[in-house]
Amino acid sequence: MLSKKYKLAKKEDFNLLYNKGSLLQSPHFKIFILPNNLGYSRFSVTASKKNFPKAINRNTLKRRIKHATALLLPNFPIKADLLIIAQKITSNLSGNSLIKNLEILLKKYTL
Repeated sequence: MLSKKYKLAKKEDFNLLYNKGSLLQSPHFKIFILPNNLGYSRFSVTASKKNFPKAINRNTLKRRIKHATALLLPNFPIKADLLIIAQKITSNLSGNSLIKNLEILLKKYTL
């Protein structure tokens, strides 16, 4: 479990990500990313009620994505704010393929 300092929570931060951040897309995720000057990365995960009508499915998926992100961020060379948006097809991914898909998408940004 990551500490709260790695959580992206303020509305101003989200607005900045939407307006000035870069968008990375795959069939499974949309990621808004914006480099920061904090020396560490922060992130937040969303899953819409439209794509995942049941709260248990949304919360389970967000928990799985947070775990995968916590594993990947220490090795991520750029310190940035990330907003990860789960797409409907994401719920079919196993744990390893979830991590692989996130890793591939994040590597696109560093290239």
